[in-house]
Amino acid sequence: MTGISLELDPQIRAFAESSERLFSPAYDALPPTEQRKLYDAWCRDWSGPRPSQVAITDALIHTDDIDIPVRLYQPRGRQGRIPVILYLHGGGWVLGDCDSHDNRLRRSQRCLSSGARAQISRRLQ
Repeated sequence: MTGISLELDPQIRAFAESSERLFSPAYDALPPTEQRKLYDAWCRDWSGPRPSQVAITDALIHTDDIDIPVRLYQPRGRQGRIPVILYLHGGGWVLGDCDSHDNRLRRSQRCLSSGARAQISRRLQ
């Protein structure tokens, strides 16, 4: 293919470079607690402003062993029963939680006016 120049958007390039710096071999050698701190800070840095059109409810699912944090995102002012999409973030059971993926869910919820989204903080202790 000739004559076509593919340039990354500057924001995408900055994101990719930031990802490469964080997720280096040195990162893999860190203990999980340190990886979580760096990953959570990286997520906050790339979150952007939070949309205000979304109502958020935090809850806990109580089990015999632990309490599992859950966060529900729904259109503001919506009442009654509505469909829910369950979002399970990545992270290999080590990284991520409701806060690290909060903005992603808030922003995607704006596009889903007839239903709600829920995410579970599912990392192993």
